[in-house]
Amino acid sequence: MGFGGLLHLKKHKLKMQLLEDLMMRFNVTTSQLSVHGNRFTLSVNDVVTTLGLHAGGMNVETQLGEDDEVRVKFNLGTGQIKCSRLKTDLLNDLTVGEEFRGKFLLYLMCRILRPSTAVHVHNNYLKILANVNVVGNLNWAKFVYDGLLEGIKDYKKKSDGASRDQHVTGCVLLLEIFYLEHVNMHILTRHSSSLPRIRHWNDKSISKIVNKVSSLGGVDSIQVNINIFVQ
Repeated sequence: MGFGGLLHLKKHKLKMQLLEDLMMRFNVTTSQLSVHGNRFTLSVNDVVTTLGLHAGGMNVETQLGEDDEVRVKFNLGTGQIKCSRLKTDLLNDLTVGEEFRGKFLLYLMCRILRPSTAVHVHNNYLKILANVNVVGNLNWAKFVYDGLLEGIKDYKKKSDGASRDQHVTGCVLLLEIFYLEHVNMHILTRHSSSLPRIRHWNDKSISKIVNKVSSLGGVDSIQVNINIFVQ
């Protein structure tokens, strides 16, 4: 299906305070992150190298829409499809058939590729399952990239800082790793040719860098060494 790169993703808890700081310093017009006295431009290619997703081909949006036939074919029921239900179904049936792949794709979309504040799958995601054979050729990198920028834009519109973290949407995992890849704390040994980059990050290595950055004054501190050139 084209998501093999995500199999390298290691379980870790997103550092929400760090992410909130990064989102407030991200310019969605220029796609630039301003930290530690430097500006770094996020591109679709960063999605490819970080998450291992396909770029090029048709936009994912061209394949979206509601589809009642898909509901029947993939045993999705008639009401709202909860992401938690998809996870349960996947864990209870490890037979990798068409239904498993379809539910797996929906779960990826609502939990990793373009998460939202909703607990259920967007109904317009269903139509993409009508032709599973084309899924791997779609521009998933752009789908994730656009979703993140849209999420950051919406987040920055919120005026109540105390409740902002309840409105975080989009693949903020990408933003987190993008930032960490530019921080040089001599904690992670880099292998520039080894992709996707998520394979090198886990909760332990992420926490070490986040704690070190915090001790040096946070994301605005110029005491933090950065990697200007990231392969």
